[in-house]
Amino acid sequence: MQKMMAAQKKLEAALLILTGNLDFQQKKVAVYHQCLCDIKADAIPHCIRKDYYHLLRFFEGLFVVEGVSFAAARQHTVTADYLNDSALAMAVLTLLMRLTQWIAIENYLTSQRRVTG
Repeated sequence: MQKMMAAQKKLEAALLILTGNLDFQQKKVAVYHQCLCDIKADAIPHCIRKDYYHLLRFFEGLFVVEGVSFAAARQHTVTADYLNDSALAMAVLTLLMRLTQWIAIENYLTSQRRVTG
């Protein structure tokens, strides 16, 4: 739970960076170094990891992401979607939304166990 909450805070910070006045390339570098490099796959629940890997595709070619293979991604051409900040912001927001929902559900289920247990 702590890893998920830390990842949630990093994703919120990434959104703040994306609202700044930097150019797209500078935003990508800042988002990666200040936020995403600290989020590992084990901090994300299995059922929403596809969103995490989708987000990492924006950084293909810029960085070597430890533990992530881009071999499957290379079979497809990188589309224009991966070249603009609105698509990057949407990917961050989607992962943040799903992670927040997951945390809320997990908190609810934990509280129900305490009440009924």
